[in-house]
Amino acid sequence: MKKRNTLHKIARQTGCALDWDRYRQYKNQVKFKLNEAERKFVNKKIQNSNNNNNSLRKIIRDCIPKKETSCPPYSRNVSVLANEFNEFFTSVGAKAFADSRAMVTTCNPQSILFITQSEPCAEVEKFRFHPVSYDVVRKVVSLCPSNKAPGPDRVPMSLIKDALPYILQPLTDIINSSFRECMFPSVWKSSEVIPL
Repeated sequence: MKKRNTLHKIARQTGCALDWDRYRQYKNQVKFKLNEAERKFVNKKIQNSNNNNNSLRKIIRDCIPKKETSCPPYSRNVSVLANEFNEFFTSVGAKAFADSRAMVTTCNPQSILFITQSEPCAEVEKFRFHPVSYDVVRKVVSLCPSNKAPGPDRVPMSLIKDALPYILQPLTDIINSSFRECMFPSVWKSSEVIPL
């Protein structure tokens, strides 16, 4: 590394194409040796893990490049945004009251009260399940925060996001079949609580 830095300094001072070529060749050799050393180190860690799933997950997680924290999805002042939310939520009740009062005065209240009791729902009005599309699953997974703790399976959200192009179809099929069959695995409902 010292020799690489020295060659870089010489190439910057002289500006000669030959010096720059020598520096690039040496830089590539250093990069290759570093990658090779890292590969051997990871292989040694895998061999020493004795097929322990937790340690293998940790090794894989360490090998995946870390993503930089993304900037917030809004670019305005946080206090202005908080005030707008505050105004919206404080006005919801008053607006709902005014709308319901206007609806009662314009409609006949007697007909509204007895529609549901006297007439059964038509088959068209009943709830129908529509399968979830790949785009919806992709959007939901991409909106999940990557910095949250993984679930009981110890699979971090960043790994799911990285593998999404490969697991999108099976994941969508699992979700659709769970809704269609009304069967939700108990593993999905479990959580892990760690007291501080």
